Amino acid sequence: MRILLVALLLGTCPIAVAENYSNIGPVLSDSPQNKTIKPGEPGEHQPVVIDVVLHDKDAILSMLRRAESLAMTPNPAERPRQIALVLHGPEIRHFKISNYSENREIVDLAAKLDAFNVIDIKMCNTAMNELEVNKREIPAFIEIVPFGPGEVQQLETEGFLKL
Repeated sequence: MRILLVALLLGTCPIAVAENYSNIGPVLSDSPQNKTIKPGEPGEHQPVVIDVVLHDKDAILSMLRRAESLAMTPNPAERPRQIALVLHGPEIRHFKISNYSENREIVDLAAKLDAFNVIDIKMCNTAMNELEVNKREIPAFIEIVPFGPGEVQQLETEGFLKL
């Protein structure tokens, strides 16, 4: 169920991905043994980290809209406890303050979702340097991390499911 919800968030539903994770169930966050619960039972899903590879403006906006829809799900047990998005490619340019007028919808929706703790957006400082994007050009709600792939790996060690 969780994989299907996250697949909806990403706009895809690859059968191979669903099959690979079909044995993983939601995990109670306060359980030291990480007891698996059945979908629909009270509890929270495992947090997920999404290694963002969407460079197209429309694809990013679509992903954020799906996150917004997911947040509106009345049953918290049917959505991930936490969603971290790690940006470390050309999509960084969509979040530059100087590009705000042409990317207003993306930035405003991302800020709203971050403010309501639906998503946590992290941006790779290494990629920013390669793209010549200064930290002052990025909105304050975005957390800048030293290295995007390293952040994804760190979140995985903390129990996040990578998608």
